[in-house]
Amino acid sequence: MATAEEPECDYDSTEEAECEYECLVCIDTFPESKTVETECGHYYCKTCINQVFDNACSGQGVFPPKCCRPISFTVADTLLNEVTRSRTVERAKEWVEKSPVYCFEPFCARFIPGDTFQNNEGMCPKCHQKTCKLCKKMAHAGHPCLDDAADVAMVAMARLRGWKRCGKCHFFVEKLAGCEHMKCNCNYEFCYQCEKAWVDCNGGCHALALEEEIQAFMDLVHQPRRPLRPDADLLAVLPERHDFMPERRNSIHEPESCSHPQNEQEYVLGCNVNKCQDLGGCNRLYPWLTQCKKCSWISCDSCRTWRLENLQH
Repeated sequence: MATAEEPECDYDSTEEAECEYECLVCIDTFPESKTVETECGHYYCKTCINQVFDNACSGQGVFPPKCCRPISFTVADTLLNEVTRSRTVERAKEWVEKSPVYCFEPFCARFIPGDTFQNNEGMCPKCHQKTCKLCKKMAHAGHPCLDDAADVAMVAMARLRGWKRCGKCHFFVEKLAGCEHMKCNCNYEFCYQCEKAWVDCNGGCHALALEEEIQAFMDLVHQPRRPLRPDADLLAVLPERHDFMPERRNSIHEPESCSHPQNEQEYVLGCNVNKCQDLGGCNRLYPWLTQCKKCSWISCDSCRTWRLENLQH
C-alpha cells in the first residue's frame, strides 16, 4: 500500500515506471492519471474528489471545498464530472454576490447569475421567466417597480402571523420550532426575534426576552393571594368560583366565523402582556395563554376547557 509521500512504482524493463498514490478518503491506490494532488500534498481519486465538491455545494458555510487548505477548482477540474462542475461554478457565482437575485416564481426560486442581467432584468436558467433585479418580482420592462395588492396583503399576513423577512433576499421566513437562529435558503443567517444578522445578535435579544418572561412569571408566583373571609365556609365559597362562567355565556364577543381548531393554537406570554378574551374576559393572570393562529383569539386553559365541555355540541 502506498502513501502520498511514498508512491509505489512498478518498474518494467520495457516501460516507464507508473506511480500509484493512496486516496486520502477511501485509502485505495490509483494511478497518477486518476488522482488529483491538492496544495497540501494529499491525493484524491475521482469518486472522492467529486464527493468533496458535492458536499461543499450543500451550503455556504462549507464552501469552498477544503482539505487542509481550500482545494483549487483548476486542480480538481480534470476529474470533476459535468454535474459537479456546473454546480460548483453556479454556487461560486451565487455566494460571491452581495445581493443575490432568485427567480420570482415561488416554486422555482433558482439563482439568477448577476452577469446575465440586462436593463435590470435577468432570465431564470431553469424556468426561463424574467425577474426584476430591483424589486425581485416579475420583470416589467418600461414600467417602474410598484407594490401591488398581493404584496400589500402578503405583508399584512406576515405581520399577523409573525413571519420575518430575510435581510438578504427579502423572502418571508416562518419559524415552526426551535431557537431564534434562522438560516434562509440564500444561506443568510439572522435572528428571528430582532431580524438582525446572527453575527451581530448571536441570541442576545432572545436571552433578554427570556429573562423578562422568567421575571414576569416569578412576579406572578410571589404575588400575595387574597385571603378567604374568616367567617366563610370553604365549601360555600367554591360554588361562587364555578358559577360565574354561565353568567358570562351571553357576553361572549368572539369571531363567529372561527371555530378555533386545536391544531391552530399556539402559546403566548400571559401575565401583564396578554389577557384572556374568552367568556367576556375572565382576567386570570396565567403565565401562558393560547392564541388562535386564524383569528388571534386569546384564551386561558380554564376557559378553553370549559368551552369544550359546555359550548360545543
